[in-house]
Amino acid sequence: MPDPTLKPASAQESPSWIRERVLAAFAKAGFPEERILPPLAPETDFDALRSVFAAVPPVRILDVGGGTGATALAMALAFPDARIIAVDVNAPLPEMSAAGPADAEASPLGIAAAAARSLRAEGRIRFAAGVFAAHPAAGTGARVVGPDLCAEEGDFDLILIGGSATAESRAADLRLAASALSMRGLIATAGVMGPGGTGARAGVSDFLRYNRDFFYIHPAIASARGSPGLLRHRSAGWFPGFEAPRPMRDETPPDSVRERFADLAAVTLGARPVLEIAVGAPM
Repeated sequence: MPDPTLKPASAQESPSWIRERVLAAFAKAGFPEERILPPLAPETDFDALRSVFAAVPPVRILDVGGGTGATALAMALAFPDARIIAVDVNAPLPEMSAAGPADAEASPLGIAAAAARSLRAEGRIRFAAGVFAAHPAAGTGARVVGPDLCAEEGDFDLILIGGSATAESRAADLRLAASALSMRGLIATAGVMGPGGTGARAGVSDFLRYNRDFFYIHPAIASARGSPGLLRHRSAGWFPGFEAPRPMRDETPPDSVRERFADLAAVTLGARPVLEIAVGAPM
């Protein structure tokens, strides 16, 4: 049963209400907004996720690389019936200490647990320290915990992947996440757009190269700062709340579009014949 204290007065929790509650919980635990890592996702991201689950909310959520737990706490508020597993390498962060030397061993999951208690959500969130799937960096002392967690806790309806954004680690996290995803579930992979998203994008591309039974969609480049890419089993259909791509096989583009692409091809490929230019819809 959901904790009634997590319910606002209105039936539909607004993203701004969720954000205020999460930030207040961290502040009560002694960690103001600027010390929350990674930062709380934009409100538009919560709207996008909830549109996907408007008909059937998720009941099992996995948060990978969530740092101090802001996303896990937001999910606890957005989906009050859900059980959440939050995984992070949990390296000590003495610079995040709010109390000085006495609190020098402050860690991301310790901070997250304190904030969860403030929200009275600790009974629905399990915190696990370790690396999800990628091999841990030498000298970190971290162990790989993802396979055991997935075997014990899956199938997940929603999996949020953050943390390391190298191509190898993101691809490894996606492969393991896909093995623990329910057939109608969703994977949201963070940091795929923008200048810093090169590694994450490469990891997604590597995953899709060998897992062609997934749909993939990402935000428009112009509005992509911080927004995740979404993956879903093709057998579950297109993403609820998102317009499906429309093939243009039977449509002839205007001459202005053809001329523009011809100019781009000349700049990119040089002065040589071009047989065909294909423009892809979201994968």
